[in-house]
Amino acid sequence: MEQPTSFARLWDKLATLCLVNLLSFYCFYLSGILYIESTTLFFNPASTGFASVSSLLSFFLGFLLRPIGALFFGFVGDTRGAKKSLVQSMGLLGVMTLGIGILPSFEKIGIVASLMNVFLRLGQGFAIGGTYSCSAILGYELAPEGAKGRYTSLLQLSVPAGYLAAMAIIVILKLMIGIEAFLSWGWRACFMLSILVLYFTFRLHRSDEFDQVHTERSTPAEYRDHLAGFLSNKIQLKNFFLMILPLMVGLGVVGYISNIYKLYFFQSVLKVDAPTVSFIIATSSLLYMPSYYLWGRRADRIGSETVLLHGLTLSLIFIFPLFMLLQYWVTHHAGAQARLGFSTLVMILISAGISSVAIIGYSPLIAYVCQRVPTALRCTLFSLVYNLGFGILSGIVHLMSGFLFEKYRWVFVGLWLMEIIGVICAVIILFYRRKMVTSDSRSAL
Repeated sequence: MEQPTSFARLWDKLATLCLVNLLSFYCFYLSGILYIESTTLFFNPASTGFASVSSLLSFFLGFLLRPIGALFFGFVGDTRGAKKSLVQSMGLLGVMTLGIGILPSFEKIGIVASLMNVFLRLGQGFAIGGTYSCSAILGYELAPEGAKGRYTSLLQLSVPAGYLAAMAIIVILKLMIGIEAFLSWGWRACFMLSILVLYFTFRLHRSDEFDQVHTERSTPAEYRDHLAGFLSNKIQLKNFFLMILPLMVGLGVVGYISNIYKLYFFQSVLKVDAPTVSFIIATSSLLYMPSYYLWGRRADRIGSETVLLHGLTLSLIFIFPLFMLLQYWVTHHAGAQARLGFSTLVMILISAGISSVAIIGYSPLIAYVCQRVPTALRCTLFSLVYNLGFGILSGIVHLMSGFLFEKYRWVFVGLWLMEIIGVICAVIILFYRRKMVTSDSRSAL
């Protein structure tokens, strides 16, 4: 690992990684934010229900490919370096996002547009499986000992920042050119901005900025030996599958509900108009974002595992009631066509409260996982466990909640799915930790 020569240089490199993350998740979340628009653009508008479910399915498939991309780019990272893997995954993500921007609509090429949209979403999911994970590994190894929680929490902050940037650009374009022009060609401009990802990919490829970070690389033969050793170590396997993975799955579903599903809940369930929703999400984000660093710093003091477990527990207790409060307020006080005023202020505070609870367990996540997996397999195992929890399970919740709401109008179906999955994960963790404590006590005797 490279020892940073100065505080300023460390922050410069972390800023680069944060910008990479921001642009990457800007690309990935665009299709989710433009869910309603993409339903009519790329799927048969004559069949509203089928088009809506198909659009949800294409977004889910992007989540589904994330663990597969994680395995591929994790292998590249552990054998050829995290920087090499980051450059490759960023390049693929930029190309796939640009492809969506130039894709003709269903009106022009029919079902080919639907199929190509699904293919490009798959490519995005495959690429994001490596982009975030490799930047996280680089950030973790750059951070000094004793401060890894606070520094890597800034990388976590860049994920919702990318989501917020996508929303902001969409809103600004709609205000500048109007809804009709946005649906005609403006949405393409949002995807065309992915050319910035390709620019930074080229710049990172030509730079030697991260060449001395993550230098512990294995040959393919050594990698197979490390992997075989990990799979044959029962203690490491139990810790991975009964502690780390359930924790990531629980926090992943909570993170999805507090961000992506919250937008869907506002627009599709509560029917709040799009400009007001965008203002609420953007303003509430500014309120809770500083707490990322605070919880990362707290994790450095009391331990990342403690903070993560507290975050998961508090999320399962408070997020559902906050969504119920939000639904009650919109139904009885704000109305679907809410305007800026006291009612909107209340919705902003509730929205900020939902995310503030969720990010308690999200902030020190990078430091926690990296400290608990073998160094020689760090890229692979971090990428896999993160994208299983924050990728495939979140995608399943996204697909099921959207489908069940469209079919049965179950208002809180997404929240019930979060509670069920979260409680199952919490029970697994609880029993594993109790068993470990019992084993340690017997060993001491």
